[in-house]
Amino acid sequence: KVTKDFLSHLSNGRLWLYKQFSPVLGKERASVVLGLCFGSTKYIGDSTINSFKELGIIHVISVSGFHIVLLYSLFKAVFGKKGSLILVFFFVIFTGAQGATVRAFLMLFILSVSQIFHKNYDSLTALCLSALIILMIKPFLITDLGFNLSFLSTLGIIIFNKKINRALYRV
Repeated sequence: KVTKDFLSHLSNGRLWLYKQFSPVLGKERASVVLGLCFGSTKYIGDSTINSFKELGIIHVISVSGFHIVLLYSLFKAVFGKKGSLILVFFFVIFTGAQGATVRAFLMLFILSVSQIFHKNYDSLTALCLSALIILMIKPFLITDLGFNLSFLSTLGIIIFNKKINRALYRV
C-alpha cells in the first residue's frame, strides 16, 4: 500500500476545489478563479495563459505578499492575531509556499513577535531576517526571479516609502 505524502494531499485539495467550482462556473472560469485565489495554473488552458500574457496581466495569477497581508488583516478581525497567523500559514503552504508568500508571512510573524515582546518593529531588519531564514532552508531560491523581485520591490517600498508619501501628499 502506497501512502500519500503532504504535497499530494495539498494537490488533492486543489483538485477538489476545482471540481466544486467547475459545475457552477464552467471549467475555464473555475481554473481562472483558482489561479487568482491560490496561484494555481495547473487547470488553466494555454489559450487563457497566452491571453493573460498578451494583456500583460499574467502576474495576477500568482499569490503575492499583498494577498498574505490582506488575508491576515481579514482573519485578524475575526480570529485574532494567533488564529490569523495560523490560518495564513496554512494558506501559504496550500498555495505552494512561494518565496514572496513566505517572505510576507515571515515579516508578519516577526511583526507579531515584536508586538508580543513590546519591541520596535524594523521592516528592513524583518526583510533581511526573512531572507536569511528562507535562504537557509532553500538556498536555491536565490536564483528564482520571483523571489528576487519580491525582495527588491519590498526593499524599494521600505526605502522610498516616506518620499513617496510626501510626493503624494503634495499632489
